[in-house]
Amino acid sequence: MQQKDPLNKALVIDTDPTRRRFLEEILHEQGYHVKETEGIHKAVPLFKAEHFSLVVSELESLESEEIQILDLVRRLGSEAKVVLITHHIGPEVYIKTRAWGAFDCISNSLGKSALMEVIAATRDSTSG
Repeated sequence: MQQKDPLNKALVIDTDPTRRRFLEEILHEQGYHVKETEGIHKAVPLFKAEHFSLVVSELESLESEEIQILDLVRRLGSEAKVVLITHHIGPEVYIKTRAWGAFDCISNSLGKSALMEVIAATRDSTSG
């Protein structure tokens, strides 16, 4: 387990409390201090008040409100990496979310080890 660095704060945004706990557990194992919330509207004040290096959020569709996290990160000039997790991954969703600023957009069917690899990649991209 990596040592927790105070600069390694993660924000988890997901309407499903079980999935939030699962993501929180993975992030803790990766050395993150984690805050979690159930939706973008509750995430906005948290994001404005604290510096997060990583945001992991559900994404129902490209038209859903969760996509607003990318705009919020950009507007606030944050360097947070955003990983979106969706049921509906496909070329269009992947390309658009990456173009709009997501670090990655992945299927929610990925297992724990794959999620840990994506999270590790967000950290590797800032150290190199």
